Amino acid sequence: MLFTKNPYIAAFLCVAFLPLTIVYYLAVSFRHFLYDSGLKSAYQPDVFTISVGNITVGGTGKTPTVISMVNSMAKKGLNSLVVTRGYGRKSRGRVVIDDSTQVIESGDEPLTIYRKTKSKVVCDKNRTSVIKDLSKSYDAVVLDDAFQHRAVKKHLDVVLIDENRFLGNRLLLPSGILRDKIPRLRSSDVIILSKVKDINSVSVKEKLSYLKKFGKKILLSKLDYSYVSDGTSKTALKDISGLNISLFCGIGNPDDFFSIFNNFRIVYSKAFSDHCSYTESEMAVLKKLKNNSDILITTYKDFVKIPPAIVIELNIRYLEIDLKFYDSSRAEYDISDLIMR
Repeated sequence: MLFTKNPYIAAFLCVAFLPLTIVYYLAVSFRHFLYDSGLKSAYQPDVFTISVGNITVGGTGKTPTVISMVNSMAKKGLNSLVVTRGYGRKSRGRVVIDDSTQVIESGDEPLTIYRKTKSKVVCDKNRTSVIKDLSKSYDAVVLDDAFQHRAVKKHLDVVLIDENRFLGNRLLLPSGILRDKIPRLRSSDVIILSKVKDINSVSVKEKLSYLKKFGKKILLSKLDYSYVSDGTSKTALKDISGLNISLFCGIGNPDDFFSIFNNFRIVYSKAFSDHCSYTESEMAVLKKLKNNSDILITTYKDFVKIPPAIVIELNIRYLEIDLKFYDSSRAEYDISDLIMR
């Protein structure tokens, strides 16, 4: 349930919102019917096109997966174009991100992808037009959060499912966390069970057994981290273990981030709203956090929105992360092999 961790309130809200969930189900079903029946057509790009998406709301790790995929392809000589709507940006129309782009123009996730890959990243609500206009000089197009974007026929649909929340109570919004119907997983090509902590756990085995019924290739992804950074230098996590630390972030599932530091000396953990803009009121909160802390730690997605002067003043660091991928037999897997098959 999205709205509360209290099981009694969650159960009440689940039932109360069922009429809206039914309406949402009908709307989703009708939209898929239009495309499945051919009443609405989808554009088929010539360039190899990959979607990285999900069927639930909240963070499933799409942005780190896109970054890993693009960087892995680059190591093999493949040039990628990333196309996204640019959720949360204040600009309109098309934005081609470069070194001078501000987060208010692009949104936090597109800017994060650009800075972590240095590949071409374009924000545009009309993703079809971007592919038509710009894709000819690229080996692959990666569409961020596009599993539900039926206007483009992808060569590869990758769907992420968070191992911790999984499919929730199996209900669509707003009674549950699903933004699409579970049977739609049969329309994907690859399912990634993301944010896995222990690839050999009983929980993972049970979820893999459930996902196998959809007949798709299944991968696991696990966060790999050992450093924090201020954007210029890195500090090993072991070297900050004795410091008083406060954590903050504005992401879909803040508890996933906070849990990484369970064994550290945490003074305070503050979760802002997802895609938080960090206005003066949020900055005031951060300054209060610093009063009793040696260091503030956040995610890179949040870090790109903090002015450099504030980063220095409050000693803010972001957690440097990477992803490791495994196939269903627990062997390490190179994510670019999905494209080069």
